[in-house]
Amino acid sequence: MLLLLKLIVTLLLVGIIFCFAVMWEKLDTLLTNTIFKNINKIWRTIVFVILTILLELFVIWRFSIFFQTNILESLVMGSLLLLCCVWLIPYFVTLQRNTANAYNHHFGSGVESEKVELFRIRMNPFIIGTIFLSTVSFCFGFFYYLPYFL
Repeated sequence: MLLLLKLIVTLLLVGIIFCFAVMWEKLDTLLTNTIFKNINKIWRTIVFVILTILLELFVIWRFSIFFQTNILESLVMGSLLLLCCVWLIPYFVTLQRNTANAYNHHFGSGVESEKVELFRIRMNPFIIGTIFLSTVSFCFGFFYYLPYFL
């Protein structure tokens, strides 16, 4: 029963992370148009990057406490998971769209479909914060486990 509860909570946390990745763009637009309207774009980006890093650290920390794991191991694996969510989901959406367009172009009824779209990641504050957190956590993990390999 406890294992089932932990599995449900894990799936819930992963779902929250996915929802957060989707909702961040809308939250960014809302805060930009209301609270941060008079703030310089560079400072606004810095504030959003810091908020992203703090929120991701909070989620990883709660995950570490709930499953009673080492915080550094959770940091490395959690940041890797977040980086995969941020990077791979848009990549596979673009890939699926290109595959569907190629299929419609080849097997379709002659209706002109869209051109093949090249995947380019949009560098918004959420992605910048996730990449920065992943880079720092990989460096911490590397230096933490370095004595085991020497």
